[in-house]
Amino acid sequence: MDHLYTEADAGSVLIGNDTMRYQVRNGYGDGLTHVYTDVSKEDMVALEDIHDISAWAFEGVACGTTHIYPYDCLYNTETGELTPEPPLATLEGRYAIHSGHGECMKTGVVIFVKL
Repeated sequence: MDHLYTEADAGSVLIGNDTMRYQVRNGYGDGLTHVYTDVSKEDMVALEDIHDISAWAFEGVACGTTHIYPYDCLYNTETGELTPEPPLATLEGRYAIHSGHGECMKTGVVIFVKL
């Protein structure tokens, strides 16, 4: 399991590739988001305890090449285009995406489970 940190001003984690971008809800809102890749079922249980998560919300499936970007708001107000920073990580294959939800969470949590 790999652990990354992203920043959110839209309550999400920005993912995408060369032709599309998608904002995955982080289960918390603005601020720091913990992103975990290559998560197993055992890892999910451990993360529930670490982050006070009471439930996982299924957010979708990513297929093919998927970049994870460091910041979720990449709209360039001068050009009107998306201008992403270099990705923090690139995933290949199929991944189920889940976000953590709970009453005591202090950060967002998004996990990518290899299918």
